[in-house]
Amino acid sequence: MAEASGRPIIYNVLVKPRLAQNEGESEEQYDARKAALVAKSKSGKSSAKRRMPESDEDFRERLADWFAAEPRFARVELLLDFDSIENIRQQIWDIGKELLDARSHGRWHQNPRTCFGFGRCAYWPICSSKGNELVVENLFTRAAPHQELSPDDESGPSFCPNTKEV
Repeated sequence: MAEASGRPIIYNVLVKPRLAQNEGESEEQYDARKAALVAKSKSGKSSAKRRMPESDEDFRERLADWFAAEPRFARVELLLDFDSIENIRQQIWDIGKELLDARSHGRWHQNPRTCFGFGRCAYWPICSSKGNELVVENLFTRAAPHQELSPDDESGPSFCPNTKEV
């Protein structure tokens, strides 16, 4: 059996709990909740007690119980194949060349898989209108490109879908 040439990578995965420390309720919140319960009660009484804040120690215990209930940690070892890494490097190089070529010729590839896929492309009206300026004026707002991404880019406005109500 041939030995795989590569480099082992270890991933440690830990599930993050969505538990939060209970803050309890204020006196005003308690009074309002108790009044609502009394109003619903046929007897006109309520046995409601004020919810107190959870102590740090109680929260730690609850977290420990959550982690102990089922496995929340996994360690996975992957073997990175050097041939695969070289293949990925070549793909990235080819994509970079395509982007430079598209920029120099002012022609950009469309990805038709995203037109109607999950979330649908927000710019479908522009693509399908074949550059009709009325579509752009009515459905989109011209805005400067994101300054934080390209502060020196003077390539012109980008198109943002209108957020105003119709």
